[in-house]
Amino acid sequence: MAAEDEGKTEEPTAKKLTQARESGNVPKSTDLGSAVVILAAAATLAIFGGQTGAKIGRIMTGSFNRISTFEDLPGSFVHLFVDAIPTLLWILLPLVGTLAVVSVLIQLLQTGFLFSTKALEPNFTKVFKLAGLKRMFSKETWVEMLKSLAKMAMVALVGYHVVSRHYREYLQAADQETGQILTLIGAITIEVLWKCGLLLVLVGVFDYWWQRHRWKDKLKMTKQEVKDEMKSAEGDPQIKNKIKRMRQEMHRTMIVHEIPKATVVITNPTFIAIALRYQQGVDTAPVVVAKGKRLMAERIRDMANDNHIPLVEDKPLARSLYEVAEVGNPIPPEYFAAVAEILAYVFGLKGQAPQSTAA
Repeated sequence: MAAEDEGKTEEPTAKKLTQARESGNVPKSTDLGSAVVILAAAATLAIFGGQTGAKIGRIMTGSFNRISTFEDLPGSFVHLFVDAIPTLLWILLPLVGTLAVVSVLIQLLQTGFLFSTKALEPNFTKVFKLAGLKRMFSKETWVEMLKSLAKMAMVALVGYHVVSRHYREYLQAADQETGQILTLIGAITIEVLWKCGLLLVLVGVFDYWWQRHRWKDKLKMTKQEVKDEMKSAEGDPQIKNKIKRMRQEMHRTMIVHEIPKATVVITNPTFIAIALRYQQGVDTAPVVVAKGKRLMAERIRDMANDNHIPLVEDKPLARSLYEVAEVGNPIPPEYFAAVAEILAYVFGLKGQAPQSTAA
């Protein structure tokens, strides 16, 4: 195990956690589930135990009273048993139903809603693999066995403590009626269930924390695995195409809204187009509102013509701005002087007096 975990120092990524969950690999504590079920059984018996015992007593009394009328004893006993089954099931329904609902709820609280058939798929390599035999005698297996023995010992001690406290009452049971004896047994049973259940809840909470810690520890990744996963995600053609489409859509939307606000479009003249906005008194430096090559450049030029925005050809400046300037950001300071000359020309055409473009 140590050799397998060597170098796995990175926390599992969201993708790794999702894959583990989809395969049914989730942290859960069987001890916590068992403890809650035991407490639910104790609560149900405490609430419905008296009624249940009384009904069962009436069934037994009625059955014994009918024995004297039986002619064919074997057949009559079978008939009597079959008649009692529906009544017994109805009597036990509160207990069985409560335990079933609680079992489902405690699993949902630990793992959430999860449906996976991968854990049921046959995998014979796990059976015949040497690593499986090694795990049978691994340190972790011995630890789990010792934990089980410790839990059994604690439950046995609690049960013995509760049962031994009622020693005098057992001696008096010989002079009591059947109903009183059943009441005593029921009360002791409920007390044992309560105390054992509370003890196992404490054990279960710690066990759940430990199982979750071990689960994340086993899913840890090496630095190389994290890099490979990131590279795989970035290199996925579907993801890259989706990102590309999103960027193109955002760019088209920006062009439609921002080109009309542009002051000038610098061209290459046909291969590249850079649309700049400079509003005197508002912008501290010219801002790139759109840029593009080939078809996108053609669209920028067409929209500029439609909105009567001047087109200025400057091949070196257009190429440089396209490489370094980002849409929505001011142009770099080293291009202030070159762009200022173009803006002066544009404002001159409009009969405006340009101001400095320096910040």
